[in-house]
Amino acid sequence: MIERDDFREQFKYFDREVVVEIIDLFLGTYQQQLTDLQKCISALDLEKVNMHAHSMKGLAGTFVDPDAKEIAAAIEEMARNGESSGIPELFTRLKSSTHQMAGELKEIRDQMYS
Repeated sequence: MIERDDFREQFKYFDREVVVEIIDLFLGTYQQQLTDLQKCISALDLEKVNMHAHSMKGLAGTFVDPDAKEIAAAIEEMARNGESSGIPELFTRLKSSTHQMAGELKEIRDQMYS
Protein backbone atom coordinates (compact mmCIF):
# COMPACT_ATOMS: atom_id res chain seq x y z
CA MET A 1 0.00 0.00 0.00
CA ILE A 2 1.37 3.39 -1.00
CA GLU A 3 2.04 5.75 1.87
CA ARG A 4 0.18 8.75 0.38
CA ASP A 5 1.73 11.44 2.60
CA ASP A 6 5.21 10.14 1.89
CA PHE A 7 4.37 9.92 -1.81
CA ARG A 8 3.37 13.58 -1.85
CA GLU A 9 6.58 14.47 -0.02
CA GLN A 10 8.64 12.39 -2.46
CA PHE A 11 7.25 14.22 -5.48
CA LYS A 12 6.52 17.67 -4.04
CA TYR A 13 9.09 19.44 -6.22
CA PHE A 14 8.03 17.73 -9.43
CA ASP A 15 5.64 19.23 -11.96
CA ARG A 16 2.32 17.42 -12.09
CA GLU A 17 2.96 16.41 -15.71
CA VAL A 18 6.27 14.79 -14.75
CA VAL A 19 4.67 12.78 -11.95
CA VAL A 20 1.93 11.61 -14.30
CA GLU A 21 4.56 10.64 -16.88
CA ILE A 22 6.51 8.63 -14.27
CA ILE A 23 3.32 6.89 -13.16
CA ASP A 24 2.32 6.15 -16.76
CA LEU A 25 5.78 4.75 -17.50
CA PHE A 26 5.44 2.36 -14.57
CA LEU A 27 1.89 1.39 -15.54
CA GLY A 28 3.03 0.65 -19.07
CA THR A 29 5.91 -1.61 -18.04
CA TYR A 30 5.24 -3.27 -14.68
CA GLN A 31 3.32 -6.27 -16.05
CA GLN A 32 6.20 -7.14 -18.38
CA GLN A 33 8.64 -6.73 -15.49
CA LEU A 34 6.60 -9.18 -13.43
CA THR A 35 6.46 -11.60 -16.37
CA ASP A 36 10.24 -11.38 -16.83
CA LEU A 37 10.81 -11.97 -13.13
CA GLN A 38 8.47 -14.96 -13.14
CA LYS A 39 10.30 -16.50 -16.13
CA CYS A 40 13.64 -16.12 -14.34
CA ILE A 41 12.19 -17.71 -11.19
CA SER A 42 10.85 -20.63 -13.24
CA ALA A 43 14.24 -21.07 -14.93
CA LEU A 44 16.03 -20.84 -11.55
CA ASP A 45 18.21 -18.07 -12.98
CA LEU A 46 18.96 -16.53 -9.60
CA GLU A 47 21.32 -13.91 -11.02
CA LYS A 48 18.52 -12.48 -13.14
CA VAL A 49 15.99 -12.95 -10.33
CA ASN A 50 18.28 -10.81 -8.17
CA MET A 51 18.49 -8.15 -10.89
CA HIS A 52 14.73 -8.02 -11.55
CA ALA A 53 13.85 -8.06 -7.84
CA HIS A 54 16.30 -5.22 -7.26
CA SER A 55 14.57 -3.22 -9.98
CA MET A 56 11.13 -3.91 -8.50
CA LYS A 57 12.43 -2.91 -5.06
CA GLY A 58 13.58 0.41 -6.49
CA LEU A 59 10.24 1.07 -8.16
CA ALA A 60 8.36 0.29 -4.96
CA GLY A 61 10.69 2.63 -3.10
CA THR A 62 10.14 5.38 -5.64
CA PHE A 63 6.38 5.14 -5.18
CA VAL A 64 6.69 4.72 -1.40
CA ASP A 65 5.09 1.29 -1.16
CA PRO A 66 6.83 -0.36 1.79
CA ASP A 67 5.03 -3.72 1.39
CA ALA A 68 6.10 -4.26 -2.22
CA LYS A 69 9.58 -2.95 -1.42
CA GLU A 70 9.99 -5.37 1.49
CA ILE A 71 8.84 -8.38 -0.55
CA ALA A 72 11.09 -7.47 -3.51
CA ALA A 73 14.01 -7.01 -1.11
CA ALA A 74 13.39 -10.47 0.36
CA ILE A 75 13.38 -12.03 -3.12
CA GLU A 76 16.53 -10.12 -4.01
CA GLU A 77 18.34 -11.27 -0.87
CA MET A 78 17.31 -14.90 -1.30
CA ALA A 79 18.45 -14.91 -4.93
CA ARG A 80 21.73 -13.22 -4.04
CA ASN A 81 22.31 -15.91 -1.40
CA GLY A 82 21.50 -18.71 -3.85
CA GLU A 83 18.27 -19.70 -2.08
CA SER A 84 15.46 -20.58 -4.46
CA SER A 85 12.94 -22.25 -2.16
CA GLY A 86 10.38 -19.76 -0.98
CA ILE A 87 10.90 -17.37 -3.87
CA PRO A 88 7.78 -18.52 -5.79
CA GLU A 89 5.59 -17.82 -2.74
CA LEU A 90 7.19 -14.42 -2.28
CA PHE A 91 6.68 -13.71 -5.98
CA THR A 92 2.96 -14.40 -5.60
CA ARG A 93 2.85 -11.81 -2.82
CA LEU A 94 4.95 -9.35 -4.85
CA LYS A 95 2.66 -9.74 -7.84
CA SER A 96 -0.41 -9.03 -5.73
CA SER A 97 1.24 -6.08 -4.00
CA THR A 98 2.46 -4.64 -7.31
CA HIS A 99 -1.01 -4.90 -8.85
CA GLN A 100 -2.40 -3.08 -5.81
CA MET A 101 0.29 -0.41 -6.16
CA ALA A 102 -0.63 0.00 -9.85
CA GLY A 103 -4.28 0.50 -8.92
CA GLU A 104 -3.35 3.09 -6.32
CA LEU A 105 -1.10 4.88 -8.80
CA LYS A 106 -4.01 5.05 -11.28
CA GLU A 107 -6.11 6.66 -8.54
CA ILE A 108 -3.34 9.15 -7.73
CA ARG A 109 -2.91 9.98 -11.41
CA ASP A 110 -6.65 10.47 -11.86
CA GLN A 111 -6.78 12.72 -8.78
CA MET A 112 -3.98 14.83 -10.21
CA TYR A 113 -6.16 15.58 -13.25
CA SER A 114 -9.22 16.59 -11.23
